[in-house]
Amino acid sequence: MIPQLKWANRREVRNIRRAIPATIRTVAILVLRLVLAPSTVLAASLVQRRLGPLRGGRLIGYPLTTAPFLLVLCLGSGPAAAAHAAAGVVAGQMAVIGFCTAYGRLATRLAPGVTVAAALGCAVVSAAAVALIGVAWLIALVVLGAIAVALATWPADDGGDVPPRTQRGWELPVRVAVSGVLVAVLSTGVPLLGPYLAGVLSTAPVILTVMAPSTHRSAGPVAAGRLVRGAMATMAASVVFVTVIAYALGPLPVVAAFALAVAGMLVTDQVTRARRPVRARVPSTP
Repeated sequence: MIPQLKWANRREVRNIRRAIPATIRTVAILVLRLVLAPSTVLAASLVQRRLGPLRGGRLIGYPLTTAPFLLVLCLGSGPAAAAHAAAGVVAGQMAVIGFCTAYGRLATRLAPGVTVAAALGCAVVSAAAVALIGVAWLIALVVLGAIAVALATWPADDGGDVPPRTQRGWELPVRVAVSGVLVAVLSTGVPLLGPYLAGVLSTAPVILTVMAPSTHRSAGPVAAGRLVRGAMATMAASVVFVTVIAYALGPLPVVAAFALAVAGMLVTDQVTRARRPVRARVPSTP
């Protein structure tokens, strides 16, 4: 073999070997984002159907998509990028709070389509308001305070049974497909935005945008309100998880940082699991 050709082939092989891990990481991130959101919708739908909308919403509130996203980003781009993205996730959680709060208060007054449009508008305004703070731990305190206020002032629920679901055969596949498409659209611009904005986008209420109006149409506004309330009830644990990731990655090894974040999430979830008793509606005296 000609020496120049031999060395050229070796360089080409080395370049290919360097490119393969980056390609694998990119594909892994894309697969996680495309698969996990539809899987979460499917799991939450099954839980909701069996145990009710409140518990289905609690499942949505956990970081089932952001945690794998941060892990893959950490392995692919390094702990610093993942920590920066986690700070964006903390800010993005405010969008979910704005969505849940608006939907829970408007569901009994407006049609599902109008309600979800108004809730998305509140989500954008809420995320923009806290994103300007720029300090992850301070944003986390604001978000946790907002969760506490929203749950303490949640509209009264009579505690009655939700009417039987009238779910059609095509509804669940459409939920799963729509969530996958929305996540794909959001993920397209992530490489151009940087880790912080990628973290903010990763918390967009994609699953709730699919689940809430679908539940609203099939089971009524009370069920939709319970769904978004359940999601907010577990959000405090998710906020603690991503805040620990934002500050622990770098000072601690990756495994230790994620282990500490999971421990903080579980402790917070146990503390907040003592839900506020349902306030019964008392009829007014004539």
